[in-house]
Amino acid sequence: MSAAWKSRAIPRAISGPADNWLTPDGAYLYQIYGNAAKLVGYATQRDGSLEEVASVKIPYNSPQGLAGF
Repeated sequence: MSAAWKSRAIPRAISGPADNWLTPDGAYLYQIYGNAAKLVGYATQRDGSLEEVASVKIPYNSPQGLAGF
């Protein structure tokens, strides 16, 4: 696994992402950080790196994975 696809930490988050989803075309990666109450979206770059393009609040420690959103 390349370093570009490893989990990214959110400041003050107690743990890493609870769920991940890569769009079928590989253009975007979404991660839920339940302890930080955030859903973060990244655009994949040609070199495999990630650029954060979205960050929205979600219910704290929601039991739903990405399928629930």
